[in-house]
Amino acid sequence: AFNTQDFLQLMKRKDLVMLYAVPFHLISVMKIEDFWKENYDHIKLIMFGTAPMPSWAIKKLADKLKQTWIMNLYGATEAGMAGCFLPPGMASLKPDSVGIPLPPTEVKICDDEGNELPRGQIGEIWMRIPSSKPRRYFKDDESTQKVWTQDGWTKTGDLGYMDEEGYIYIVDRKKDIIIRGGFNISSAKVEGAIMSHPDVIEAAVVSVPHHMLGEDLFAFVVAKSELSKNDIMNFLKDKLADNEIPRYYTFIDALPRNATGKVLKYELKEKAKVIYQELRKKEGKEV
Repeated sequence: AFNTQDFLQLMKRKDLVMLYAVPFHLISVMKIEDFWKENYDHIKLIMFGTAPMPSWAIKKLADKLKQTWIMNLYGATEAGMAGCFLPPGMASLKPDSVGIPLPPTEVKICDDEGNELPRGQIGEIWMRIPSSKPRRYFKDDESTQKVWTQDGWTKTGDLGYMDEEGYIYIVDRKKDIIIRGGFNISSAKVEGAIMSHPDVIEAAVVSVPHHMLGEDLFAFVVAKSELSKNDIMNFLKDKLADNEIPRYYTFIDALPRNATGKVLKYELKEKAKVIYQELRKKEGKEV
């Protein structure tokens, strides 16, 4: 199991020059007061990926480790070696971005019909390495056709956009967008806002069915000290629009993760449905 103090001791080692971590590791250690007392000039490169890292955390990390290249890596298993990276010095200037295509990767933003969208417009991120061998799912032609195009593009399932300088920005996974009362809400944005609370270690936001709104927001929170639902809701008032603020919360010891550090949201969704229904019944509201 991950231990924050052990991770901090690792970062202090003067023979450590390069580090790869998932955002959860870095955010957790940044919540420790001792982290900010140390000097980390011996670390020349910190790479992170597999999950979104809030821009506030990237900016704070870059401001603290001014001599370190903070590299956000972005890719997809289905895309093979295709991916994006954040060049040196850009973590402070573009903390929201996952960077630019890593040569020879090509990236474009497409609508649901596969048409390439102009810079700044949100769509699905497609990527490929030209002339690479075709990829497929083993004995699953139907899924293969949904993910890969005939000319080699991989549909990542991520929504995002490209700015005028060619930097890529992730909005959320297509399947993790929550449609609450007709409004599209990025779960990643809400999670980032919750995690900016000094006493929150990590958070995950999922959708639950709502009889009128279609979907509602439900937040799982891991806190390092006692917090209440109202504490977090009040904290979020100047950080999110009212419809983006979850009304339902559960505080847990840790989020479920797979071997690569990704949060298992499908597990949380099932738990959230049960808890949400119980809470609604207690409130005397329709489920």
